[in-house]
This record gives sequence, structure tokens and C-alpha cells, in this order.
Amino acid sequence: MKMQTASSASNDRSEYYFKSLVSVLEPDLGRQMAKTTLRQYCRELGIKDTKIAEEHIDPIALRLRSGLSSFVGQGRLDSLIHQIQKIKEYDDWGIL
Repeated sequence: MKMQTASSASNDRSEYYFKSLVSVLEPDLGRQMAKTTLRQYCRELGIKDTKIAEEHIDPIALRLRSGLSSFVGQGRLDSLIHQIQKIKEYDDWGIL
């Protein structure tokens, strides 16, 4: 049985956050633009190599709120932000 180290657990969680955020954005931006946008926001926030942690979700959501409001409209943006907040809730529930 292979034991999971703290580092690999952290990497798994970072990958989960990245993929989850991309999946929220993909219907409106397309897969590649969602990835590009998220990578850019990570760089702007000083998140290296998209190593997203729970504490990064809110700052990323704020960036998305300011950057996407005119692109997707306020109603859709509110829905996207709500979906992003759910990503943290799933983590809190121990689903990850």
C-alpha cells in the first residue's frame, strides 16, 4: 500500500482546485481560455505553478468578478462566483 505524503496530498488538492475552477469557467470561456485566464490570475496573485490552496479561492474569485463582469454579465457572474464558493464547501465536507 502506497502512503500519500503531505506534499502529494497538497499537489492533489491543488490539481483539484485548478480543474474545478476550469470546469466552472469552461462553459462561458471555453476550456483553453478558462485555463489561460486562471493561470494569469494565479501569476498576478503570486500563486506559483497554479498551486492553488483553499486560501487562494476567494482572491481568485475577486479577480474573476472584476475581470469577467462585462464579459458574462452580472447575473451569470454571480452564479459563477457561487459555484466557485461551492468548491471550498466540498473541501470542508471532506469530499476531497
